[in-house]
Amino acid sequence: MIIRHFLTKVILMTNLTRRSVLSAGAAVCAASVIPSKLIAQELPMIEASDPLAIALGYHADATAVDPQKYPKRPANAPQFCSNCTLYIAENDKVGKCTAIPGKLVAAEAWCNAWIKA
Repeated sequence: MIIRHFLTKVILMTNLTRRSVLSAGAAVCAASVIPSKLIAQELPMIEASDPLAIALGYHADATAVDPQKYPKRPANAPQFCSNCTLYIAENDKVGKCTAIPGKLVAAEAWCNAWIKA
């Protein structure tokens, strides 16, 4: 009852009409059915020359990582972006990484931020 009274006062004070409320509701409903894929921009793949990739020791091919330089990844270790906690798969080959915002990473890649999923 109190909420209804409050909403009635708000509507009267702001000169809202039933028509304006319904049109706003229809616009919100129409906007919600637009697929997010149409709105979202295509993210670029991270390049090996990217400063963040260099800082994290990102390698698109995890098997090419030098275990002497990156002891966190021993030789032949099953550490890939695809089995990292920070990885969000887009498809079988690429995904997003929370450590590398705004770029896609290869599923078979590796970086020093790798955390076992």
